[in-house]
Formats: sequence, structure tokens, C-alpha cells
Amino acid sequence: MKRYIIMSMASCLICSVLHADNRSIKMSSRLNPYITFNEDTRIYMRQGNVIIRTQDLADGKVMINNDFELIINRDTLELDDQQQKMVFEYYQLVNECLESAKKIGWEGAKVGIQGAAIGVKAVAGVFRMILPNYGPDELERDMELEASKIEAKAEKLEEKAEIIEEKLDILEDIHHQLREEIPELKQLEWF
Repeated sequence: MKRYIIMSMASCLICSVLHADNRSIKMSSRLNPYITFNEDTRIYMRQGNVIIRTQDLADGKVMINNDFELIINRDTLELDDQQQKMVFEYYQLVNECLESAKKIGWEGAKVGIQGAAIGVKAVAGVFRMILPNYGPDELERDMELEASKIEAKAEKLEEKAEIIEEKLDILEDIHHQLREEIPELKQLEWF
């Protein structure tokens, strides 16, 4: 039973923070998700725009607005068709990843709360063991049934998190392609 409670809490953590070798999705103090690349570059949505900056905010800002224009420090860049397509895909992937992470985070929190409720049910079950026809075997059976429900929910959340990881792989590739294709981005050492 202890294993199931720990698994449900872990799924909550897995869902609120997706992490790979050099990137992750984290939650800000205002419960807004953001993506980090190379532990210094942050990518987030604000007022329908994708914002890309360093963690310390000192090295300028890259923005993709909701018209899919690429703006570096208030200068809108002229892009060719291929670059424009990459900027559009980048915007879409950032938006999808962050929205999905937000949903998974809330679902993970619910699973965690349900896991904690199992503990309360276990305590109630211990008191029920005073009654005839209810012993340790019945308590274990009831707890395993409850835990299996939560475990199934946690597995579904893990599958959703894996889909986000796949999207982050694509996003990271586009991020590097944009840096290589657009000289103004290449000049930004942090991008």
C-alpha cells in the first residue's frame, strides 16, 4: 500500500516537471509552465506570444507573436518561407507543450490527492478491523483495489508526459535549426 501512495505522489511530480538531459518543463511560482533549454534559456507564453530569454533576463528577448512574426529585441525580422514555416511550427509546439503540461500537472495533483485519500481509508480500515468479518486480508484487498485505480490513472498521465517529451524533441530540433538558419539568432550566444 505504501508503494501505491508513493507512486501516486511521484506521478504528480512527474507530471508537473518533465525533464530530459538538457531541457525541462517547470512551473513558475504563479503556476505557469515554462520550458528550459540548456538550463539558462526559458521559453514561455505571455499574452499569446512565445517569449524566449535567458533566466537572468539580461541578454535580450526573442518573441514570436501570435501573427508568427519573429522579433528580436523589438526588431521584426524578415524571414524566407522555410524560416517562416519553422517559426510557425515552433510557436505551435511551444503552445501545445505548455498547455499539455498544465493539464497534466492538474491531473497529477488530483491523482496525488486521491493517493493521500487511500491513507485515510487505510486508517478507517484499521478501525473496521475491530468488527467481525473484517480482518487484515480484507483491508489489504480493499487497499489494493483503491491503489490499482490510482496506478491506472498515473500510467495514463505518464503516457501523456511521453507525448510531450516527443514534442519537446521536435521543438529542440527546430530551436537549433532556427539558430543555424537565422543569422540574428546565431549572434545571440544564449539562443
